[in-house]
Amino acid sequence: MKPMHIKLPGWILPLILAGALLSGCIHYEAKPLDAASGLEMLSGRSLLDPGLRTFIETNTHQAITQWPPATWDFQKLTLAALYFNPALAVTRAKLAEAEAARITAGERPNPSLGLSPGYNTTTPSGEGISPWILGINFDLPLETFGKRGLRLSEARHLSDAAKLQLAGAAWEIRSSVRQAMVDLWTARAQVQLSNRKLETASALTRIAESQFAVGDIDRSELMSARLIEQQARLESAQSDGASKKALVQLAVSAGLTSHALEGVEIDFSGFETIPPEIPSADARRSALMNRADILGSLAAYAASESALRLEIARQYPDLSLGPGYEYDQGDNKWSIGFQLTLPLLNRNRGAIAEAEAKRKTAAAEFTSLQSTVLGNIESAAAGFQAGRGQLNAAEAMFEQARQQEAVAEKQYAAGAISKQAALSARLEEISAASIRLESRTAVQTSLGELEYALQTPLDATVLPAAISSEEK
Repeated sequence: MKPMHIKLPGWILPLILAGALLSGCIHYEAKPLDAASGLEMLSGRSLLDPGLRTFIETNTHQAITQWPPATWDFQKLTLAALYFNPALAVTRAKLAEAEAARITAGERPNPSLGLSPGYNTTTPSGEGISPWILGINFDLPLETFGKRGLRLSEARHLSDAAKLQLAGAAWEIRSSVRQAMVDLWTARAQVQLSNRKLETASALTRIAESQFAVGDIDRSELMSARLIEQQARLESAQSDGASKKALVQLAVSAGLTSHALEGVEIDFSGFETIPPEIPSADARRSALMNRADILGSLAAYAASESALRLEIARQYPDLSLGPGYEYDQGDNKWSIGFQLTLPLLNRNRGAIAEAEAKRKTAAAEFTSLQSTVLGNIESAAAGFQAGRGQLNAAEAMFEQARQQEAVAEKQYAAGAISKQAALSARLEEISAASIRLESRTAVQTSLGELEYALQTPLDATVLPAAISSEEK
């Protein structure tokens, strides 16, 4: 049996090639999103998450022997916030966009293939001449003047800026967690002081009521004692509310719900000490030049320069090569064509002007940012210095009030003064303790502002890898 030979039409081969190319395409994958599932995911977050344990061990380079930890300090809660906080996830997604844009920038324009079949109805029959005409056109675009390299340069700088935005977002989260912890530390300490004040004021009111009953004082003195007690009761309620609100804010800063922090033991010992000195002028200058947002603004400016160079290059046209083949009624005809856009009506001047304006904007934004950061550093440093002076005065006042209260207690025990006088001395000591607490809070707040302005930790806290200088 003779083998069968099948002759395929010439036009079928390009179609087979096209089908093979299409088979390698990426297909759409649906990922539906709804509010109910998002709420369930947020509500289910917990400090017991095993992934959080791995994240903390990776960033601290230390194995955790007990999980969950008995106490959560500032460093652990900061890492938890970097793990859970959705704001960082948004910045990571934007970084992924910038990285994907680098792929787009590096892609070369695809060639195109065109088919133009025809049929000559006037071809004489019976002469062995095919009436079919088949034209195949291949168009190969060629970019000129380094446009692809300039696109890649712009995309690379924008990617660098996105990475630095991620570092800046991490510092935002760290600063937010620190301030929330300071507020919670203050509120819980104030709750204790308010309870002591209420207890002392209530005791004074009972004494005043006894004195009024026997006629030792008049009604105005009794009402004054009761007013002090009511004020103490109001302060106690306000302190309790502030403590609950601060706990919620800490949970929000960490990307958790308030229920996730219920019953969690928080270690505030890191706020009991204050650095003796603030960074030197050289350290401040270094921070001013190496902050994530400063470097990110420089990267954005470099991207604007690449964009300007790209628009300047685009005023020169690209070249397109078009080799072709035509099967014309039995004759094979080859051709080659060149195509060039003639810059007659415009020379891309509008796009160049826009790119130049954007570069000026980027430069102005950098200068403005540096000025703002410099002002923030100087303001925070001045606030820290002033706060330390006020704290020293508050500490001295508290120590004096504490000594007076101790003397009053001894005098009362010896019968030298009344119970009322001893309790009044205790109120003075509680008032001085509240003033000292306010001063401590102000110093810790200004210290946090200075850390954020410098983007450098001023204590012994291990800097998470997500916001370290290496990431910059």
